[in-house]
Amino acid sequence: MIQQLTFSLLITFLCVQVAAQTQFLKNTPTDFETNFSIETDIDNNPSLLVHLILNNGSYVVSPFSKDSIYGQVELVLHKNEFIELSNEISESPITKEEFDPILELHVRFVRTNTRYQQDLKIKTTDDFQSTGHFWLLLEPQCVPYKIDYVLSQKEGVLEISKLSTNTDY
Repeated sequence: MIQQLTFSLLITFLCVQVAAQTQFLKNTPTDFETNFSIETDIDNNPSLLVHLILNNGSYVVSPFSKDSIYGQVELVLHKNEFIELSNEISESPITKEEFDPILELHVRFVRTNTRYQQDLKIKTTDDFQSTGHFWLLLEPQCVPYKIDYVLSQKEGVLEISKLSTNTDY
C-alpha cells in the first residue's frame, strides 16, 4: 500500500514537472475537443451528452476503470435545487481493459472519440441556470483539464453551453 502511494505520488510529481515545461498548459488545447449537447428520449426525458474528440494520439482513462492511480473522466453537476444527474453515466464505444506495463495493472484507456451520456432529472418547470464541469487527465501529456458548462432552462427549453476549458492544477 505504501509503495503504491509512493509510486502514485512520484508519477503525479513527474507529470506536473513535464507539463510545466511544455506547451500543453495553454488554455486552448489542440489534443482534444469537447462538444456538449442535450438529447431527449421518446418520453421527453433529457440527457446531457459530451462528445470527446481525441487528437494526436492523446487518450484519457474511462470513468469505468478500476485503477485508482490515473485520473478518470468525470462529469459533475454542481449542487443546486433545479436539476440533478440520474442513473449511471454511459460511454460509447465501451472501453476494454488493457494491461498497463507502467502500473502493472489493468486500466480502461479511452483511445478513440467517445460519447458520454448522463440522464438528467429536472425538478422544476421554472427557468434556471446550473453549472458543472467535465474533468479529464489528458495522456500522455499528463495534463488535467476542467471544462466548465452551464445548463439553462428558459420557457421549458433545456440548453447547455460550454463556458471554458482550463488546465486544472
